[in-house]
Amino acid sequence: MGALPSKAMKPRSVRSASGPVAAVRALVDVQFRTILRDLRFALASEMQSGQRVLDLGCGEAPYRSLFCEYGGGSVGLDIPSGFDMKFGSQTALFDGSHLPIRHQSVDWVVATEVLEHVADLEGLLDQTVATIRDGGFLFITTPWSARLHYEPHDYLRPSPNLIERMLTERGLDRVWVRSRGSTASVLFNKLLITFIDNLCKPSWAFIVLPVIAPLMLVTWIVSYVSESLGLSSASDPLGFSFLYRKKSQART
Repeated sequence: MGALPSKAMKPRSVRSASGPVAAVRALVDVQFRTILRDLRFALASEMQSGQRVLDLGCGEAPYRSLFCEYGGGSVGLDIPSGFDMKFGSQTALFDGSHLPIRHQSVDWVVATEVLEHVADLEGLLDQTVATIRDGGFLFITTPWSARLHYEPHDYLRPSPNLIERMLTERGLDRVWVRSRGSTASVLFNKLLITFIDNLCKPSWAFIVLPVIAPLMLVTWIVSYVSESLGLSSASDPLGFSFLYRKKSQART
């Protein structure tokens, strides 16, 4: 992989989906909060005890404890990225192109905020679907309203229409698709990133902070309430979550 541009955005990695630190992060990180919400919903409704999960592009494997909570075991898979990730002993490294996983060997594949970094999406999906047992599940989240990050390996923002076409062509049936975040969530996320990016600039902070802080508070309250009521933007959210099931004898 090539070297990162010096100013490439590197989102702070999520190290755990449980515990007090995760709870605090979920309050302010709308992406993390909505991903965690949808992943919990998918596992609670469909996972059976003893099922095996491939956590594709797992980073620091924050959801491993969640898989265990719902009765599953997991193996993580990622690339040697140089993005300051701290991989654990249960994470295998691969070249980003050829999955070192046997066909029909896992019950779930979970890929959260991964597909936008895949140059050969068709090829990776072919291999990914092949690893899933018939009747198994593929859970995906993708960003929509998101800055370029982890450059130069940020390639696309796949729409639900593209995901639908690519997965149905590979023998998967849609269980559900959800948009993540309301318009207020998108606005709050943009304000938060802008605030963090400029926090260490004293002149900016003293001049703009009195303006941006009230806006952040208002948009955070509206976004939190809207999500609690199950409201989201269907056409321009923060991102999307997908749950698909593999048919018997699916094409791979």
